[in-house]
Amino acid sequence: GHMASTSSLTPPKTMFIVGSMLDTDWKVWKPMAGVYGMDGQFYSMIYFDANSEFKFGTKENEYIGINDNRVTVTDKAGAGVSGSDNFVVENAGWYLFYVKAAVKGDDYQFTITFYPAEVYLFGNTTGGSWAFNDEWKFTVPATKDGNFVSPAMTASGEVRMCFKTDLDWWRTEFTLHDGEIFYRDFNLIDSWTEKGDGYSIQGSAGNVIHLNFTAGTGEKK
Repeated sequence: GHMASTSSLTPPKTMFIVGSMLDTDWKVWKPMAGVYGMDGQFYSMIYFDANSEFKFGTKENEYIGINDNRVTVTDKAGAGVSGSDNFVVENAGWYLFYVKAAVKGDDYQFTITFYPAEVYLFGNTTGGSWAFNDEWKFTVPATKDGNFVSPAMTASGEVRMCFKTDLDWWRTEFTLHDGEIFYRDFNLIDSWTEKGDGYSIQGSAGNVIHLNFTAGTGEKK
């Protein structure tokens, strides 16, 4: 016998989304954050206007639509996703847009999931919540330019924040660095200080976090 040929294709290192909810001219290719430790998986918190149309790509100017036979869509958020070429999102609101690109033969299979816009505080500032506890869920703004706002912290310590998906919370964890949202991309053992100066947010009782995912910014108040 002989060895079966194996694909030389590897999971994409980048993923982008483009569409009417980002700009009317479809000139903005928004880079998505990589899921920590999961090759080919990406996520982005995005506000979709009613009847937004979009496509995505592993690189800029690669327009992958809903009619592509490599694409499967799962809507876990009631977004109302349809379309014949462009993806169409019927229901306005914030959604966590998630793309998994798996190598199948010499091509990718893309699994698109719309998750609800669920952002959580974890860790010491909550008095020790290390699970998706709705007591520590951020409020969701009604507008594209609004802020997600955390509950008030009850204790001192490092602020830990994440999105809720079907994965472990730390795979979609993030912090703030110089006022910008920074998505976890390293093997964090105990603290964001391991990433370097300015990545660890120290909170105390009464503090809240404001996050503007459209601008990609945030602050502790």
